[in-house]
Amino acid sequence: MRSRLAPLLSRAEASQPPPREVCALRKSIGQSDGVVIASPEYAHGVPGSSKHALDWLVGSVEFPGKPVAVINTSPRAIHADAQLREILIAMSAKLIEMGPIAVPYDAKEIAFDLTLSDKLRAALSDLIEAMQAP
Repeated sequence: MRSRLAPLLSRAEASQPPPREVCALRKSIGQSDGVVIASPEYAHGVPGSSKHALDWLVGSVEFPGKPVAVINTSPRAIHADAQLREILIAMSAKLIEMGPIAVPYDAKEIAFDLTLSDKLRAALSDLIEAMQAP
């Protein structure tokens, strides 16, 4: 019987390479100049799948210092956006501060909202500028 204080993974298990999907994610992040994250809110927080993907990047060499833009996918979602930004700061992302951008779910609303398109254009311009900075 394993002690409650024993590690969850044995040393042999911990020394195994990550799954190939994680290697592909890290490679993709490493080859990118910047990252845009548009995450929904689930139960007043970052969805588990989004958090899990970020967890696989913690401690990786590909992510720290990477310019990252965050787009909130719902005007009513405020908790996940704040949590996501805090997670990215802890992960040493170069967070692009672009003010709150909340994208509605309705495609027609997105297409005809000139204020939103101006905000998105400005945010992407800021991200490109950060990606080009030394």
